[in-house]
Amino acid sequence: DARRGLRATLAVVLGARELPHGARRAVALARLEVTVRYAPLLRREPALVAPALRAFLGPHGMRHPSPAVSGRAGYLFCRFVKVFSKGGELLPHLEEAVNAVGDLLAPAAEAAGKAAPVGATVRNAPDDKLYVFEAVGNMLGLEAVPEQAQASHTSAVVNLLAGGLAGMDDGGAILAEPAASAAAAAVTKLCVCVAALSKGFPKKLLAARPAVAAPLVGALGLAARATRRLGGGECGGCGARAACARVAALLHRLVEAVGAPALEHVPLVVELLLSGGEAADLTSAMTLCGQLATRFRGDAAAGELVCGAMGRLVPLTVAMVNGGSGSGAEVVGGNGSAVGIVGDAASQNTEEARVRNELQKAIIALSFSLTTAALCGALLTPTPAGPPCLDALASLMLTCAAEHPEMGVRKLCVSTAANMVREWLPRDANALVQGFDTFAIDRFAVDACLQMPLRPGFPLKDAGAAMALGEAAKFLLLVAERRPERVLAHTQAVLAGSATAAEACTLLAGGVGGGPALRKVLTRAGEEARAAAAPAEAAL
Repeated sequence: DARRGLRATLAVVLGARELPHGARRAVALARLEVTVRYAPLLRREPALVAPALRAFLGPHGMRHPSPAVSGRAGYLFCRFVKVFSKGGELLPHLEEAVNAVGDLLAPAAEAAGKAAPVGATVRNAPDDKLYVFEAVGNMLGLEAVPEQAQASHTSAVVNLLAGGLAGMDDGGAILAEPAASAAAAAVTKLCVCVAALSKGFPKKLLAARPAVAAPLVGALGLAARATRRLGGGECGGCGARAACARVAALLHRLVEAVGAPALEHVPLVVELLLSGGEAADLTSAMTLCGQLATRFRGDAAAGELVCGAMGRLVPLTVAMVNGGSGSGAEVVGGNGSAVGIVGDAASQNTEEARVRNELQKAIIALSFSLTTAALCGALLTPTPAGPPCLDALASLMLTCAAEHPEMGVRKLCVSTAANMVREWLPRDANALVQGFDTFAIDRFAVDACLQMPLRPGFPLKDAGAAMALGEAAKFLLLVAERRPERVLAHTQAVLAGSATAAEACTLLAGGVGGGPALRKVLTRAGEEARAAAAPAEAAL
């Protein structure tokens, strides 16, 4: 039948020692592409697995003289191995395959030393040869492989990669050129390759076999300590900040893959990020804190690490968002679309606004993550100046909830404030945080929620605006449950003269309809305000 004919064809393609013109690039790649495409069929044909591995590991695969073939072969080999990751078909050939790949790791790692920066586009993405590390991880990550063998091979790979950092974690002085550039490249190589290697191991396996996870975590610690010796300046072609970004990316990866064992290196990586003081570093630190809050929800150790970072992270971020003043709160919405069209000075200003806008959204997203993960206490961490982080964040959230041009940001600010209310504003007791009662009811409920639809620039018919206003309605109902008299008084004052005032108060007092009904009432209040202002605008 057709399947039998296909199996015979595969046997010929894979079993032939020399295909006609097999060394040519097109033929070599076609052979490997066919092998990957029909890899599921090979799982049912054990006799064809060994020839398939030889095709990848031989002179017409990853050892092909053409970089275009050898690089692509590494990617295809990774895809091929993934097919066998849930079965035992590779086990009889595993030791041979891992040993055969050994001499290919060093050349592939050299490509990692020249890897593109974090967040690079496809045009300057790293070499396909790096996939060989993920393939090794997939082979070693098979559950049937003994833990001792997994740990031994993993340690061997990590030691190979860490060779350029020998003696770098001894706490010595800051390196000078050219040693600094070489160390930065070595850190990049180690981080990129270990991150790729870790992708092949299932999370459950790393959690159940700490001896396998230990070399990966050790590589992170070595890279972080080596980066500390690079200082904050740029080190030739691959600077200290680029190496720091790679270390942070590896930590992000291992937090997900390994879990708690990676936490021991969080303080040092956060220190490296904050010492740079650049927007990208602050954003990475905020992403890390949010990741820890979400990944280790309820874990006291992770919570302490987040609190320890917030004291320095929040003041630095807020100061940069406010243009370096560190005081007040400023909305910096916008997408920087004018860059490249206007003059150099205006382009620079637009780029600065874009960076500040991204930082602003990142700190708001972090606040939401922390309050959602029951870590509101992290916002009470004292800053170096003394006041808690909440003092700076509260002003920023209030301003953004009331004025930010992006409705998603407004909604996130209101949701964050609602989480704080649930934590700090009990129904029948005083606020657990001094001054929060006044902030939540007398300022946020009024300026960010009741006034939201009444402002002329608020787009009442926009879908995103409707979601933001719906979140504001839920917030008003939430605070009305806790402090009904004050919320009703504010509602009557803000909506005075509007036909919607009585209806809004009825809903806030427990009327039928809830958040959706209150949102519609607030929308009508906004329409009435515009209708009342129309004659005056026409007269002008």
